[in-house]
Formats: sequence, structure tokens, C-alpha cells
Amino acid sequence: MPGTRLPARPHITLRPVPATPGPDAPGPDAPDAGSPDADAPDVDPAPDAEAEPEDRREVGRWFLRRGLGALVADTAYHSTATVRAAPALVVLFLVVMFWLVPTLTSTPAVSVAIVLVAVLLTWAGGNLGRGRRAFAPIERVGWPERVAFVAVPVLAVLISPHETEVFEEFVSTATENRLLNASGIATIQIIVLAVVIFVVNTGLVSVATFLSREVTRSFLATSAALARTLPLLLGVVFFFFFTAEMWQSIGRLDSLAYAGVIVGFVVMSLLFLSSRDHLDVGALSTFASREEIDAALAHGPFPGTARTATPASCPLDPVQERSLRLIVAMSRLVVAGVVALAVLAFFLVFAVATTNVDAVKTWSQSEPDVIFQWATSRHAYAFTWEQVRVSGFLAAFSGFYYAVVSATDPSLREGVQDTAEDTVREACAARLEALARTRPAG
Repeated sequence: MPGTRLPARPHITLRPVPATPGPDAPGPDAPDAGSPDADAPDVDPAPDAEAEPEDRREVGRWFLRRGLGALVADTAYHSTATVRAAPALVVLFLVVMFWLVPTLTSTPAVSVAIVLVAVLLTWAGGNLGRGRRAFAPIERVGWPERVAFVAVPVLAVLISPHETEVFEEFVSTATENRLLNASGIATIQIIVLAVVIFVVNTGLVSVATFLSREVTRSFLATSAALARTLPLLLGVVFFFFFTAEMWQSIGRLDSLAYAGVIVGFVVMSLLFLSSRDHLDVGALSTFASREEIDAALAHGPFPGTARTATPASCPLDPVQERSLRLIVAMSRLVVAGVVALAVLAFFLVFAVATTNVDAVKTWSQSEPDVIFQWATSRHAYAFTWEQVRVSGFLAAFSGFYYAVVSATDPSLREGVQDTAEDTVREACAARLEALARTRPAG
């Protein structure tokens, strides 16, 4: 009716009523049919190269600790020489700045203050130039950092105070001292930089670390086998000890010639052990089944399920294959070295117990070089350099003989823990897994 206001119609919101799931309907946790994960296979995604930097560094360290840094190349876990050299160069830079630079100047206290300002400016400037926090740790040493490594100490020396020095024949002014010290610092820094980069690129540090562990392991693992190995070796070289020709030739060598003989045995052993006939890299780098690669990865840097599809063969370029052969050869050479040290200890004790100054003089036909001597009521004892040289030569020969014979006669290695082939197997499996986990570019 006109003038009559109708009551407001209530607002009603319609909600869909969920349908009752049938017996074949998916559960509440199942992905939607249109979601990207609905048809995705049950496979872990490959990690991004930028993800988990701590894990990537640890994988790289695993290879480096075994002297096999070349095997992690072309993977997401590879760190360049500029990254690996950063800690050593930072420490050397600080040593030069806070110790060497002040000692070259006339006022060390002023020089330390100059050095402190220079270090802080270099630190902050290098990080800010790379878009990082001013005083964040230095992570890599590129060309700007290498230039600063040489130039900053030189500038610190040039700015620091110098004074005139008077010598007996000439006078060196403050300017001359400043230029001389600056050129000396520049030369030192260039040499140090070149040596550190060379050592890191060639992997000498990782190889040295690997060898130190191998020496310790070999001493602990081969002690039981020496009781069976030593009699065989001593039966070969024992009677050489009593030949006058041995004392007249080896016993009278000078230090340089004697070192050349010993190094010759070591090089020949290394070349023999690294030959292709004694290590089948192709067979060791091939995995026919999932069980084989899982067993090889059991002690590797990738715990959990392997992502490498089998059968698989580890791709190795010539540099990587040579690296594997070198590590295996050195591992076996360390075992031969432990055997040689045992022979050396035996002959040193035997020489002191059975030979005196008169016997050494008779055999070598020259006056012996006595290190020390003593006498008892029954016998006069002497320890001479001739005894050391002859014993060392017999020990080096024994180690070479063991390296050659043990490579062809497995019975001689019985009781000796030889992990060379296991090392190759583990490294190749880890490289395959690193390649499988590396996300392709794009």
C-alpha cells in the first residue's frame, strides 16, 4: 500500500554442501587433481645449486680430504681455487700487515695504527664492492682481492714513517729506505700469492693431508702383518749388509748423492704402482645395480637414498683419472714406506750391535764419521753415519722390492689393509651422486 514500508528481506548466504565421499574417493590428504603435485612421481627434487651451502661445502671437503678435489668438478659442490685459498691468504695478509710492516718502519706504534686503518678499509671495501656486509668473512679471493693483497702492504710501508740510516760506507735516506722496503714487500707478496694459488690449484694440501692420515692408518693396520713380511724381505737383503762393496760405495756417498739414490727408489716405486696394469679404473667406476652403489655410498658424503640411476659408469676425464691413480699409488707407497721404516729400524739396531769403529773402517777403507760411541766391559759400541747410510739404503731397497712384488703377488699383502680400491670405488660413487644431484642449468 502506498506509504507502507515493507520489512527488509534478510540476507542469506548460500554455502555448498560437501558431498559424501564414496568408497573409491581420495582421502582428505590427497592432492587436488588440478594441482601440480597430482601426477608428480615420488622422487625427491634435485637440490638447487644455491640451496644448503653448508652441505655443499661439506661435500667438497669430503673429496678434498681424500686428495680428490678434481672429481667434484662440474658439479654444484665444486669450490674454485679462489674460495679454497681465501682462509690462507687472509691469515698471511694479517701476518704481513701486523708483524712484517711495523718491523720495517722506524716507529712501529704509528705503523700499527696505519695498518689497522688499512686492514679495516680493505676488509669493508672488498665486501661492499661485492654487495655483502662490510665486515662479513672473506669468502673468495678474486682479482680485486689479489691486487689488494699485494698493494695494501706496499702502501702501508710507503705511508709509515722511516728514518735515515748511516752505515759504514754509505748513508741510506728515509726515502730510499721507504722505497726499498716497499719493493721488498711487493716481491714477497707476489711470491706468496703465486705459491698459495699454485698449491691450492694442484691440490697439494689435500694430498698432504691424505698422506698424513694414510701414514697413521698404515702404522696401525700393518703392524700385525710386519711379522710375516719382514722375514721375507730380510732374507733378500740381509747378506748385503756384510759386503765390503756396500760400505765402500753407499757408506761413503755424500749427502746429496745419497738423497738422490733414495729419491730414485721412491720415484720408481711410485711410477710402478701408478701404472695402468695395477688398477682397473674402468671396472671400479662402474656400478651394475642399486645395491652396489648404495654399498659404495655407505661411508660417503651423501647419506640416505641414492639418486643415481643404475647401471652407471662414472665419467672421468684424463685429469680425474690421473688423480685417482696418483692417490692409489701414494696410498700403496705409504704401506711400502712403513715396511721400509721397519727394515731401517732393524738394521740400525743390528749395525750398532754387531759393528764397531774398526769394522766400519775395515769395510769402508776410510775413517768412519762417528756420531757417538760408548763402551762396556765386553764390547765397544759406535753409531756412525756409514751405518745410517747403509741401513737406509737397504730399507729403501726393501720398500721398493715390496712395492714391486706385492703388486703382482697378493699373498705378500696378506694381513696388510689395502684400501686403495675401496677409495676409488667410494670416490666414483660419490661423483656419480654429485652429478645426479646437480640441477642442470636452465
